[in-house]
Amino acid sequence: MFSIKIADHVFDIDNRYPYLEDLCRDYLTDERNGRYISVSDEEMEREQSPDAEFPPEYHESTAVYRKICELLIPDGIFLFHCSAVSIDGRAVLFGAPSGTGKSTHAKLWRQVFDDRVQIINDDKPLIRIDGDTVLVYGTPWAGKHSMQTNINVPVRALFMLERAKENSVETLSIHDAYPLALNQTYRPDDVMLMKKTLELMNGLLDRVPVYRLKCSISEDAVNTAYSVIGDKR
Repeated sequence: MFSIKIADHVFDIDNRYPYLEDLCRDYLTDERNGRYISVSDEEMEREQSPDAEFPPEYHESTAVYRKICELLIPDGIFLFHCSAVSIDGRAVLFGAPSGTGKSTHAKLWRQVFDDRVQIINDDKPLIRIDGDTVLVYGTPWAGKHSMQTNINVPVRALFMLERAKENSVETLSIHDAYPLALNQTYRPDDVMLMKKTLELMNGLLDRVPVYRLKCSISEDAVNTAYSVIGDKR
């Protein structure tokens, strides 16, 4: 068993495989008496995919994160599938279907802006709505490249990516942004948790400007996106 601190919450993890503790090494804490997490054989089996075969330690890790995410929803925190980077202490989120280039785009921001940029999480960060503020938290669950940093940063903007030959950016209304954001939001089976998740997602869209970024995989795409946020606070 070990304990981690994620999104300012402590969890005591009763793990079977050492993989999970190694995955969470940047989030280990000496604090105890957090929320207890363990997963059953049945819960691990539900994580299996018919399209790909993964070892049981991987299924344990995804089942644990599912439980963590559902425990956090009542506290105003939800899982949003995206790449999240921090530039000058404010976060920019990139949402898109898998294979669109979120990870590559995040790396390009680091390439263009160098030390001004930190990659918060490349796949499964947590979003917290706290009054008028939206925060994004790094987590150990960061996709195949494992790019993450154990920090939390106020969110400046959300970009929904689309591949295109020409780079362009436009502001999205909440109406147009809603289905795109919904596709990137973890949706629990429990009805009340789902209702709360939708409230939190609406809170994100109410508080953070959302843009459609049609882009190539290039530094010019980074400059196009940055042109609409610049030094805005």
